[in-house]
Amino acid sequence: MSDLQLGIYQASKREVNIVELLEILLKEFRSIADSKNLKLIFSTDIQEKVIYLDDYAFGQIMANLLDNALKYTKEGKVELKLETGKEIRISVLDTGIGISEEFLPNLFTPFSQEEQGYTRSYDGNGLGLALVKKYCDFIGAEIEVQSKKNEGTVFTIIFN
Repeated sequence: MSDLQLGIYQASKREVNIVELLEILLKEFRSIADSKNLKLIFSTDIQEKVIYLDDYAFGQIMANLLDNALKYTKEGKVELKLETGKEIRISVLDTGIGISEEFLPNLFTPFSQEEQGYTRSYDGNGLGLALVKKYCDFIGAEIEVQSKKNEGTVFTIIFN
């Protein structure tokens, strides 16, 4: 985070098969999903899609989104969805606690959390989504979020 803030993070772009990269990431989170009896699903319409990007930054984005989805989902599923067409869209969908409409404008602000104080239900320091946004800006990707309290959340990363 500090390297990004200071502008000293050095990009290391290379060609990567994004399908393979996402499959590797999902394997890392499989045990967390299994321990919570959650379905962890990967859906895509392709076997391979090679793109040029900083795979470390991309990995950080996806790891934070998957970690949050699993952390804030007590039952149901977390789905990673890859769609291709004019643009590449990668979505993380969950059936978790959701985010209130009032909090959405603060979502990417460092150290902000919807639930505050010592009695909050979830751990964390409020840096994960701020970091996700910084990495998205850095690699030239857009991020969108849709959420409904007590219904779930969808984060979508878009490469044009």
